Amino acid sequence: MVQERIAAVDKIYLPDNIRVSVLYDLRDQKGVTTMRDFWKQWSISNHNDEFTPEERDLERQALLWAFRAERNYLNMVAQREGLHQYLFELYNEVLLSESILIDPQSSLN
Repeated sequence: MVQERIAAVDKIYLPDNIRVSVLYDLRDQKGVTTMRDFWKQWSISNHNDEFTPEERDLERQALLWAFRAERNYLNMVAQREGLHQYLFELYNEVLLSESILIDPQSSLN
């Protein structure tokens, strides 16, 4: 799934500093950190002055693009493999992650 997201981000134009940040976030999910740890760290870095507001928005849009690619991949696997319940659970995690990305101040995190 992470490879699908990385491939999607590789296909779009991003300034180098944003591409590096987005790809780091996506690759970090392959590590030992939990999804909750990842989003906690992302929320902290989201308030960092490292990027301008416009760059931060572009980064958020790139991550949303990556999540869309992941959802498409999960749909394809569900149709091919018939693992609907397991993939439904993964799909829910992706949607939860997207909702946190869209509204980092929400009560979900």
